[in-house]
Amino acid sequence: MGGGVSGIAGKHVVILGGGGIGTALAYSLQDAGAVVSVGDCNEARLDELRQCGVYAFPVDVADADDVEESLQCVCDRTGSLWGLCVTAAIVHRGHDIIETAPKQFRQIMDINFFGTLHANQVAARMMIANAVGGRIINWSSVNAVGGTPGGAAYASSKAAVETLSMSLAV
Repeated sequence: MGGGVSGIAGKHVVILGGGGIGTALAYSLQDAGAVVSVGDCNEARLDELRQCGVYAFPVDVADADDVEESLQCVCDRTGSLWGLCVTAAIVHRGHDIIETAPKQFRQIMDINFFGTLHANQVAARMMIANAVGGRIINWSSVNAVGGTPGGAAYASSKAAVETLSMSLAV
């Protein structure tokens, strides 16, 4: 059993965001026997995951309808959703807040925060409808509590993810 993960064998976990953390998480869960599906917008990344036996699918987390349709299609293919891990994010650093265009700030919020929100809503509905229980885990950042020079948009989006996650846990 890899990565210290236990009790997950045979359970279906969807990871949204196939970058570094998402890929490492996928391999660890797969090693522990979970049925793993990974969604991302990067086709090269998806191909790499497929070559390692992970079911990978395209999704735009900033599009609520795409998130819902993608999760439904994946679950129709692989079974009831037991776990959701949202690692999808874009980083925008090196720009002072006065240099960050509103469009850039919105894009970061759309992917990092609203993508997480959409996925959490869909997954929670699915888990409740299937009466299987489950887990939802959202990735934040140390920047959520401390900020970072030139990273106001990223830090703000991750603070919103952290607050959302704490509210959902209550």
